[in-house]
Amino acid sequence: QTIVNENNPESKKWAEKYGFVVKEAQFESVLDLASQSHLRIEEMLKRHKKNDLKFKSMKNYPGEENFELLCNFFISLQKDTPDCSGIEMGKDMAATLLKTFHPENIILAVIDNRWIGMTVLFNRNENEIYNFFTGTIAEMRGRGIALALKLHAISKSIPLGYIRMRTNNLSSNYPMLSVNKKLGFIQQPGKLILTKQLDWS
Repeated sequence: QTIVNENNPESKKWAEKYGFVVKEAQFESVLDLASQSHLRIEEMLKRHKKNDLKFKSMKNYPGEENFELLCNFFISLQKDTPDCSGIEMGKDMAATLLKTFHPENIILAVIDNRWIGMTVLFNRNENEIYNFFTGTIAEMRGRGIALALKLHAISKSIPLGYIRMRTNNLSSNYPMLSVNKKLGFIQQPGKLILTKQLDWS
């Protein structure tokens, strides 16, 4: 596997000369929060909050027992996302990663006290906030939960003064790309991931 910049056609051409084939693209998408109306986002969120859907952060779930539940929940969601295909994450790695985020930035979608999805925010700097991860349990996919989670994250970020939200995606993650497009994220030039099958015969 090799990676080349999407805006560097010469590197892509060189790799293809030696038998590499484009597998997918990895890129950032950016949402201009400064142009978003907080009222409009809240109205959109109301339309997507169905079946007693509520949002809570890990500030609502203190203690080691709840943190362990969070680690297991994150691992179960992460392994199903196209962005993390083939990555086996252990509990120690999940715990180390999740401890880097502020509890109020780990947002859970909850129905009847059951966690059905989550999204995670990271303060990059005073102007930008990064949407690190969004996922929902298998049985709730296709019901707008991921969209509602991201709307809640946007609604939370605007009053804090952030002017941009960034996120990362693979071109193979069609469901999340569709959600991002609906929300107005703009895809940025990224990197092409190319692979070559090695023949050892």
